[in-house]
Amino acid sequence: MAVDRQFMTEGLKVREENVSVILSGLLEERGVPNVSLLQVTKVPDIYLVWSGTRVIIETKEEGQRSELTKQLAGRISEGLCEVAVGLEYPTSLVKGTLVAPSTSDIRKTLQKVTFISRAIAQGGTDPRLLFEETEVRLSGLPELLAQAASEALPDADLEEAVARIKAAVEGFVSGSSTLPGVVSTAEKMRSVLELGP
Repeated sequence: MAVDRQFMTEGLKVREENVSVILSGLLEERGVPNVSLLQVTKVPDIYLVWSGTRVIIETKEEGQRSELTKQLAGRISEGLCEVAVGLEYPTSLVKGTLVAPSTSDIRKTLQKVTFISRAIAQGGTDPRLLFEETEVRLSGLPELLAQAASEALPDADLEEAVARIKAAVEGFVSGSSTLPGVVSTAEKMRSVLELGP
């Protein structure tokens, strides 16, 4: 009888993995291809690649920020992504009721709620904070993900990567100059790599 009373006071609660799967579908509809993964140990909620940057989205009910922060840092340290984005959704989305909300109800609610987001990226020995406690609605998530992906590589790292690529191209061109008939091909390749076709 105690179980029945507990059910009557708590009702049915929407599970986190249901929220993630539905959110994944809503992102897909908004032009953000992704893979939704069930809540299994060491498996992210939502995985996507944005402009060549691996991004993981983790969702948690508000009030679980500490756990969400640890989870994001874990995804980065495990090397699963370059950017980890956390979304806290309001308790009102999942609070207990006597009737379980339908998928349609959850979809409608996700389109209305404001998420609290934070994002971290790889950086040196510890993850680097990109932004935190940023309010975002579903319609703004694609732009937020684009921002996070673009900030994933610090300017210094980007400049170093560009310098290495330039050095490799120059090395190829100069090394090819001793081969007959290859110089013009090497010069064309350098031009394409530096300026585009």
